[in-house]
Amino acid sequence: MHLEEFYVRSRDGVAIQCFAHGCGEPVLLVHGLQRCADIWFPLIGLLPGNFRYVMPNLRGRGGSGCPDDPESYLLERFVDDAEAVVMEMDQPVSILGWSMGASVGWGLSGRSVASRVARWIFVSGSPDSVNSRRLFPDLTPADLQRAVGRRVPADGMVNVCSVDVAISAWKGFRDVDFLTAPPVLNAPSLIIHGDKDRDCPVDAVVDLARLTGSELVRFEGAGHSPMKDEPELFVKVVSEFLLRSARCTSVESCASA
Repeated sequence: MHLEEFYVRSRDGVAIQCFAHGCGEPVLLVHGLQRCADIWFPLIGLLPGNFRYVMPNLRGRGGSGCPDDPESYLLERFVDDAEAVVMEMDQPVSILGWSMGASVGWGLSGRSVASRVARWIFVSGSPDSVNSRRLFPDLTPADLQRAVGRRVPADGMVNVCSVDVAISAWKGFRDVDFLTAPPVLNAPSLIIHGDKDRDCPVDAVVDLARLTGSELVRFEGAGHSPMKDEPELFVKVVSEFLLRSARCTSVESCASA
């Protein structure tokens, strides 16, 4: 599989490494808190071939810049990174965010660049601050180091960001709550969630789907990584949504012409 590599600059000048594969309308795939762009690589050959899949390494990961200031890892800074990638696209782009990447997508919906988004897909997100604070409690630095370290072997993680970056990111978005201030989504939206997700229980996204008018697909028996637990079903659901909403957008454009 051939991957194109390129870089963009975030608002604060941090270099963001991106990988891309394919041709056509771009789909931005945003990884989770501790993971990197390569979590998407196994899926690329299985998704529809008429899209260009763009996979950034958000700050602190891979070849992207890694600022020393913990304030550089607030959720808004990760949203800046995704915004910079979208600004590089010369046509409408779909956003697919997993775990923290879902929060990046919800945050991006409040930016002016959201007008460029054709579809939203949110996977295993945690929209409420109550759950985020449960995941990321007020612990001593040593306890946080141990908590982050335990997640790597427990979840079978291979390529991860540093412990310091993960801790800064944890602290940077645990108080963000999208249920009290629901995102306004300007395009078709889909939420995918495993009903056995222990990190982000499904109840909160049921509420968010109702508040935002998003389609909700629950994966029975799947945990926090439905693309890993049910890869064939994940590819099927995502592919059908991308292609169906692409046809709807085409019909709407023709009707308004």
